[in-house]
Amino acid sequence: METVSGWRAFVLLLVAAVLGLILVLTAIWVFAVLALLGLCLWFDLVVVPRVATRLGVDRRLVEALLGVALIGGGWWFAGVTGSVIGGLLWLASVGVPRLSQSWLRSHVRMTVVGRPEPPVHMLELVPCPVCGVASADAGERCPACGAAMSGAQPRSLAN
Repeated sequence: METVSGWRAFVLLLVAAVLGLILVLTAIWVFAVLALLGLCLWFDLVVVPRVATRLGVDRRLVEALLGVALIGGGWWFAGVTGSVIGGLLWLASVGVPRLSQSWLRSHVRMTVVGRPEPPVHMLELVPCPVCGVASADAGERCPACGAAMSGAQPRSLAN
């Protein structure tokens, strides 16, 4: 194994430092773009519908203004590269979800079959024919007035 010393070691360290700096800067850009993508998705799912409802305008208008803001902000921040990244952010956070939503609506059919039965037996109340107090387990006599409960009809809480 050969040892590297002198100016060759300096060049090797310089190349390694430049590669490390490029990796760190790339990681910072990737994290910034992912953070902006998450922010744009949250904005599209939470803020845009509320703003469109409050202003009384169509949601697509607010989404288009968001695209203009992202592309313009990208141009202001980093020129052409920033505007391309802003456009891609808008496409990933607004455009792709809208296209997939329209595709799903045209290809997936959702139907409601019916109302499910309650899993628990509903409580039946028996009203007293004399005083009207309802009891779940009255037996033969009303717990309030003591009248006979023989002719009373049970009522279910499910109805």
